[in-house]
Amino acid sequence: MPTYLLLLFFLALWPPEASVHAASATVSPLYTLCNQTTGTYATNSTYGSNLRALGATLTAGAGTSGFAKGSSGEAPDKVYGEVLCRGDYTGANCTDGLRAAFQDVADRVSCRRAVVYYDQYMLRFTDDERSLSSLSNEPEWSASNMNSVRGAEAAPRLMETVVKLMNDLADLGTSGGPRLTSRSRYATGEAGFGEQGVSTVYGLVQCRLDLAGPQCRSCLEGIIKQMPKLFGDASSSRVGGRIIGIRCNLRYEKELFFEETNDTLKIDMPKME
Repeated sequence: MPTYLLLLFFLALWPPEASVHAASATVSPLYTLCNQTTGTYATNSTYGSNLRALGATLTAGAGTSGFAKGSSGEAPDKVYGEVLCRGDYTGANCTDGLRAAFQDVADRVSCRRAVVYYDQYMLRFTDDERSLSSLSNEPEWSASNMNSVRGAEAAPRLMETVVKLMNDLADLGTSGGPRLTSRSRYATGEAGFGEQGVSTVYGLVQCRLDLAGPQCRSCLEGIIKQMPKLFGDASSSRVGGRIIGIRCNLRYEKELFFEETNDTLKIDMPKME
């Protein structure tokens, strides 16, 4: 299963904040898949016009739930698409970000089929309706913080802590529970660690809202299983990492990067003095 592992030095300073800068309304995509072999379009073409109309519709539709999908136009220039904002990136934050993202796409992406991942949201459009019903999470993109916990005992223990947290969050996000509606398909949590400068591990999982609970859990299980290979080995485990796909995604860090709520799961947290 191909992934794209980014280990550049600047990820040590991986920004937890939005990749949309309000003052300039610019966006910084993490990853773009533009498949030119399936065709391109011109900005002033019918397909380009339909894409702009679809972008406006999806942006407005995502304002409430953070997720929207739909289509615009007629064959052979009909465009299908979907968008997803992170669970704590809602309302105007979501719509403003997506609006800037679609403008970014219009300026630099000429493919009729594309997937673009940003820090707090993603968008996808295609001229092939069948691809939207695919069970695959591809294309997946992964990245890790360059810093690590090291040692034959500490490194595996960190990865075990992270994997357990992610599995607990996957269960919470797909089955709900007393505090969280499973319809959100989004869950956050924290787990105590307390070694080598990593006092707490913070984690997040999310699926598209149109996935049934078992589908979401299966998707998350697939990317959770990749974590030990992508982010660790016998003597070293990265202190942060993420895997993003079109159906589900996850992220963990040693520093808080999401908005805490009463629903944030807390595991083995150190006792306050």
